[in-house]
Amino acid sequence: MSKPGELKKMNRHLIVKRPAAADRSLFASRQQGVGSRAIYVIDAADARSKLWLWIILWTTALATRLLAAWLLPNAEQDGYSYAEMIARWSASFSAGHFRLADLFGFWLPLFPIVAAIPNTWIGNALLVGKILTGLCGAVSCVLIFAITEKLTRSIVLACVAFAIVLSSPLHVLYSAACMTDIPHACLVLASLWCALQRRWMVASIFAAFAEGVRVEAWSLIILLPLIQFLYERRISLLSLAILLFPPLAWLCIGQLARGDPFAFFAERARYQTQYLAFHGSDMHQHRFLFDHGGGWIVDLASAVPAADLAPGRHHYPWLHRGAFGIYSLCLRH
Repeated sequence: MSKPGELKKMNRHLIVKRPAAADRSLFASRQQGVGSRAIYVIDAADARSKLWLWIILWTTALATRLLAAWLLPNAEQDGYSYAEMIARWSASFSAGHFRLADLFGFWLPLFPIVAAIPNTWIGNALLVGKILTGLCGAVSCVLIFAITEKLTRSIVLACVAFAIVLSSPLHVLYSAACMTDIPHACLVLASLWCALQRRWMVASIFAAFAEGVRVEAWSLIILLPLIQFLYERRISLLSLAILLFPPLAWLCIGQLARGDPFAFFAERARYQTQYLAFHGSDMHQHRFLFDHGGGWIVDLASAVPAADLAPGRHHYPWLHRGAFGIYSLCLRH
């Protein structure tokens, strides 16, 4: 007897048996069968064309972002601060005297620590950071396509969303910068994509990575369990523990480095006071479009009533809009 998920190739078709409640993917076509089991008949030629579509999308996004990383300068001076951290930690790795307390600073450490590992052999901190950001930029373009296609069930609208992000000058510019804006957005989008599949554990892991990149992602500690409870009337304690780990670990690092677990927040508050005093009311004008670029796409997709995150609960459309709306707030910092 065939098991759910088993593939059988018959002539030019692939027959897939899966639970009827499972979401139809981009590759699904005709549905046959009744009851709790359903058979999706997938034309092999159609599957190949969809595979080529994914390859074209990924190749295009990767080529544009890596080319931008090679040619364009850093969008802001913060990128050079990250490059200094990457170079310093790479040197500490090579010398063998890296300490956990060295992670403490004004910026959260995940992005520079990941870039510092390959930079130990490459030896160009700025270039490594820009390439890492470019890779995240390419992945975020593909994730926008996948999320939009999932919500709208339209490849055309998904291609439009992909084209908007791909051709956005600010997205290109910040994908070429040794900064955390694009990696943070990429991880949040990955968490959103997993939440759409109701893979809460994986969504929590991506959210935890995002929490290690930017403090704005700490809002996901409340968001993800809330979404899971609204749709499944339960909360995974393991997923919650994963979400809580990065902030708690950061408080411990603050205690090791400064003797105060809240020293990070004191430094940020002092910096924001000085920044506001220097820039005044015009402080956000130079980044308005970028700060809202990722969020408005998620808002647009979340407004589509055909989103099928919770089959059989379409009488709660506000859940869809609320969940995706709160996710979009993580992309607006």
